Amino acid sequence: MIRGYGHGAGRVVLGLPSGAIEPGESAVEAAARELLEETGYAGPELKSLDSSLVEPGRQHAVAHVVVERNARCVGEPRSDASERFELRLVESRHFLRTVLAAGAVSLAMVAAMSVAILGGEAATPRRPNE
Repeated sequence: MIRGYGHGAGRVVLGLPSGAIEPGESAVEAAARELLEETGYAGPELKSLDSSLVEPGRQHAVAHVVVERNARCVGEPRSDASERFELRLVESRHFLRTVLAAGAVSLAMVAAMSVAILGGEAATPRRPNE
């Protein structure tokens, strides 16, 4: 998980690496890029779990749930000054407790993590030196 300033919310929120899919990029490629940019982690086996409409009554935005079970720290985050995040490595068994204690969370993050946990795809986080 990452903790950082959410421009739309106007405050610090807990969420997951996320962002727009660039032209010519797949959802999995975008997830790999965002994971590396925002956390410094990368992995060889990104897997698409789900694609869902975010708020179908108001817009046509689609959220893609992509997981990487073997991510490793490969460097420093590459985000720009407007996107500074604190990385929070949390085991899936502590997910709900972390969300409840966070104060402000991304609902999309809660849904994505629920899909991963219920589907048995959530991995144990690895610290940078592992």
